[in-house]
Amino acid sequence: MIQYFTYRINKIAIYISIVTFSSGFLLFLLDLFIASENILSVEIIFVLIAMGVNSILVLVLLLNTIIHIRDLQQHMFTILIVLLNLPIATFLLTLIN
Repeated sequence: MIQYFTYRINKIAIYISIVTFSSGFLLFLLDLFIASENILSVEIIFVLIAMGVNSILVLVLLLNTIIHIRDLQQHMFTILIVLLNLPIATFLLTLIN
C-alpha cells in the first residue's frame, strides 16, 4: 500500500499514523490488563503528544496538497488516515477514564 504514495511527506505521515495508532492501542491494552496510575499517566501524555503531532502533520499535509494539487486524491487519502487517528485516540482515552 505504501507504494501508492509518491510524495515523501505522505509516506512519513502514514508511518507516523501507524506508529501512533499501534503504540496508543498497545498502551490501552496494557492499561486494561494492568490497572496502574503510572500507565494511565503515560497513556494520557502519549495521547496528548500524538494528537499534537497529528494536528501539525495535518497542517503540513494541507500545505503539501495546495502546492501539489494535481495529486489531490493521494493527499486527501493521507489526510483522512491521519485524521482518523484523532477520534480513535480520543475514544480510547475516554474508555480508560
